[in-house]
Amino acid sequence: MRMLCRLLALLAVSAAPWAASAQELTFTYSGLVWDFSTSAGGFANCTALHIDASGNPGHSVEYSVYGRLYCPLLGGYYASHGNAYFDELGRFNMKVDLGVANQLQCSGMSGFHGDCTIYNNNGSVLGTAHLTLQ
Repeated sequence: MRMLCRLLALLAVSAAPWAASAQELTFTYSGLVWDFSTSAGGFANCTALHIDASGNPGHSVEYSVYGRLYCPLLGGYYASHGNAYFDELGRFNMKVDLGVANQLQCSGMSGFHGDCTIYNNNGSVLGTAHLTLQ
C-alpha cells in the first residue's frame, strides 16, 4: 500500500503545473515492486520486478526507470532499465529492457496493474506478463 501511495503522489506531482525555474529538481521514487508472472520462455520462473524511477516532473512527464527482474529459479536477476510516463488519461506506461535481448512493454495500465508484452530484439512477441504493484 505504501508503494501505491508513492506512485499516486508521483502522478499528482507530474500532473501539477510548474513555473519556470532555474533550479532543476529531480525526484527518485525507489523501492517500487511489482509481482510478475508469465509463461514466456526464459521468464517463467521470474517473480518480481524491482524498479526505481527518477525524473524532473517540472520539465517532463517521463521518468527513467532502472532495477531488476528477480528470477530465483534461474539463480538471479535480469538487469532492467527504460522509461515510464503517465499519459493524458492518467494511465501508467512503461518500457523496460530485460537484459540485453528483451523488452517489457506496458501500455495504459490503470491502477498500476495489468498485462504487458515481452518482445525480443527482433520485435517478435515472446509472451505476456502480468504485473501487480505490491
